[in-house]
Amino acid sequence: MNYLTIFILSSLAGLGFCFIFTVKKRNILICALCSGLAWTSLKYLESIGVSTVFASLVSAFILGIITEIAAVKLKSPAINFMIIGFIPLVPGLKCYQGILRLIEGNQAEGTALLFEAIFIAIAISISFLLTSSIVKMIRQIKAKKK
Repeated sequence: MNYLTIFILSSLAGLGFCFIFTVKKRNILICALCSGLAWTSLKYLESIGVSTVFASLVSAFILGIITEIAAVKLKSPAINFMIIGFIPLVPGLKCYQGILRLIEGNQAEGTALLFEAIFIAIAISISFLLTSSIVKMIRQIKAKKK
C-alpha cells in the first residue's frame, strides 16, 4: 500500500473519531490530518527498518510538534488535536495479540508482545511530555525577552 493511501485512510479514521468525540467544526480537518500524519510517519519509519517502539516515539514527537503549532494557530488547546492524532499509534492490536498468545499457552510470545505494547505506550507518553516541555520552555524564553 502506498503512503498516500495510508494517509487518506488514516485521516478518514481520524475524521470518524472527530465525530465520536464531538470536536469543534473548525478543528475537524486538522485533527483528521494529524491522525493521518501520525500513522503515515509510523508506517514509513517501520518500512525503512526502524523498530516499532522508536518509530512510535518519533511519530508521536512529530505529532506533538504539529499539534502545538495547530493549537497556537487555531487558538485551541493542543490536547484537542493530540487525542485524535495519537489514536492510530495506540498499541491495541499488540495487546490483543499478546493476550491471545497467553490464552493459547504461548507465554514467551505473549509476554514479548505485551511488553512491546507497554514500551510503545511509554514511548508515546514520553514524546508528548517532551514536546509539551519544549514548547513550555520556548514560551518562557519568549516571555522573558519581552
